[in-house]
Amino acid sequence: MDYPSDEATMRAIQEGHLDLLGTLFGRYSGKVLGRCFQMVGDRHHADDLLQESFLRVLRYRDSFKGTARFSTWLYRIVTNVCLDHLRAGNRRDIAVEELASQSRDFTARSQGQIHRNNAPSST
Repeated sequence: MDYPSDEATMRAIQEGHLDLLGTLFGRYSGKVLGRCFQMVGDRHHADDLLQESFLRVLRYRDSFKGTARFSTWLYRIVTNVCLDHLRAGNRRDIAVEELASQSRDFTARSQGQIHRNNAPSST
């Protein structure tokens, strides 16, 4: 069966022809990979985000209404996947910095406690 348009292919996927996701992947993987790399700047992460983007296409296939072009819908998914990745990275960076700060504070308090305990008593 030939699906001439992306929208027709997507409708077939919605009807249960999940194997046709490979058709869309073949049509868009290069452009999606380029967009992911452009947003995150790392080839390894871009490869992972490419895969995640098409998993979301499959997961959210029923939300595609066909009122916009498939490519518009796909690139919105890709953008959201990349933004989610970047936000998660920022949260990780912030969490690491907070842990480092807490560790420095704990070390400083501990060393202060040790110095006070080792100080000669005035009695």
